[in-house]
Amino acid sequence: FFSFSLLNAIYSKHFLYITFIKENNSSMNIYISKRASKSFYEGQVILKGFFDDLLIAKVNEKIKPVKLMHKTWKGKPKLDYELTASQKLASHDVYKYLSNGKDVILYASTGAGKTEICFESICGYLAQGKKVGFAISRRQVVLEIATRLRKAFPELSICEVAQGYTQITDADIIVCTTHQLYRYPYAFDLLILDELDAFPFAGNEVLQAIANQACVGQKLMLSATPDEESMRLVEEKKIE
Repeated sequence: FFSFSLLNAIYSKHFLYITFIKENNSSMNIYISKRASKSFYEGQVILKGFFDDLLIAKVNEKIKPVKLMHKTWKGKPKLDYELTASQKLASHDVYKYLSNGKDVILYASTGAGKTEICFESICGYLAQGKKVGFAISRRQVVLEIATRLRKAFPELSICEVAQGYTQITDADIIVCTTHQLYRYPYAFDLLILDELDAFPFAGNEVLQAIANQACVGQKLMLSATPDEESMRLVEEKKIE
């Protein structure tokens, strides 16, 4: 067996999902389901069965918040264009609801500028020294968003965390795949979840549980095609 330490564990009535860190600082994820085995595509190890006493002892350790840098930054994004009146209004409304402690879903068509509408909220949280994360289902979009954020926020450090990009895992703004959120227990005051409706995040209770654990503040969810559950929560005023 290998020497390891526990990084994270997420419990549900349906599954147990655990992350260990090996001696060489690589990670190993173990997933045990009470139902059919599920598949993941970032190198996760899937096991079914019972843990031995050693594993159970490690899992019962208290999960600690990940230690990350917190920078207070009072600046504005640099854009090559001015937001439209509608985008500015949406930007103000989103930040107002988030500031009041509400989770928000930003529902707009592809190309409507959802990413740029997030910038006011990002600035607001960073001005208070809070941690901001941006999580997306697809690796390629992670790289694209990180590039756009570097251009808009040249004074800040941005890191992308995805398959093939795991050497640097902390920066002023972290952009990662939803799978990689397992690295960040209790980390983000603002967690922006892009492509809320996309595979593999949509309907995946494991990834959704990981995202919920990673966020200690508010979630800003972006989607062009939100599902019925999200719209129901909006109608019930549980999210804005």
